[in-house]
Amino acid sequence: MSLAGAEAILSVQNFSALVRRDEKNIVLYPQFGTNVNGVKQYSPVFNDDAQFFCGWLPYQLKRWDLASDKLLFKDFAIKHGLKVPAYSLTPNPQIDSFIIKRRASSFGAQIKGPFAGNHAVTVSEDNGEYIEQFISGKILKIWYWNDMPTCMEVDQMPYIMGDGVSSIRTLLERRLRSQKKINVSSTDLNAVTYDFQNVESVLAFYGVSLDTILDYGVEQRVEFRYATDFMLPNYRRTIDLEQNMPVDLRETLINVGAVLWSGIPNGIKKDCVYTVDAILDKDRSIWLLEMNSNPFVHPYIYRQVISSLFPGSGTSTVSQLH
Repeated sequence: MSLAGAEAILSVQNFSALVRRDEKNIVLYPQFGTNVNGVKQYSPVFNDDAQFFCGWLPYQLKRWDLASDKLLFKDFAIKHGLKVPAYSLTPNPQIDSFIIKRRASSFGAQIKGPFAGNHAVTVSEDNGEYIEQFISGKILKIWYWNDMPTCMEVDQMPYIMGDGVSSIRTLLERRLRSQKKINVSSTDLNAVTYDFQNVESVLAFYGVSLDTILDYGVEQRVEFRYATDFMLPNYRRTIDLEQNMPVDLRETLINVGAVLWSGIPNGIKKDCVYTVDAILDKDRSIWLLEMNSNPFVHPYIYRQVISSLFPGSGTSTVSQLH
């Protein structure tokens, strides 16, 4: 494939890609999503455990403290004037609604809640748990190349709509069956097995249960985590921030990149891809949750990556790389 005078050669042995123009060459290294002992992970190796392709990075894996420890990230963000949800290492009734997270977890794993502020909970210091203010709003995932925002996905927190007849459980099972997340060949709903534990916590927070029958047209949030089985991809909005930066978010998005990029160690910060997870509340304020190194690489980011690594190459067909 050509790219403003460059060419890319794909290795079928390890799925790396060599991009070259004139005398300059760069290697793009692939990542794959795997599931090891029930835990989602990214791996640079294509093998029998690989479940999906996560894009290419222009380097082998980079890691840094702010992307590995959520509390270090929060303290750094607060120090530099960025907005993050309040947190506490112990139960704190001053936080009116909260979730329990772990400092080092990923993919939304091991999150408990949400809970009302007066809810009695135990926080395990040994497991690295802490309490974080629960912020309701739209889910943001923002991709950065160095200090510049390149693209952003905006998702609704998953919800279902009542029909006045069916229980929340039945509505959720219908969605799972339609998306082939559970056995679609069975006509016996009693035979369906699915772990609704996370959903039950969310419903309890809102004062309903799996057995509740919602009135027709009533919306009920059922999850708040990113990339759960109940997310509806057709509701996702993808924004090319290089071409269509929201005017009211522009200053914040650029400032976030400048601050967080400054927190990456000098030895690895040059030519770096990372993502930021955040919540956009009803007032259009962005609340930062965490920073991720070695993320899934969105197709929109290749334009900036290639034009930066090959100055003067233009941006016409970079998206063909994905």
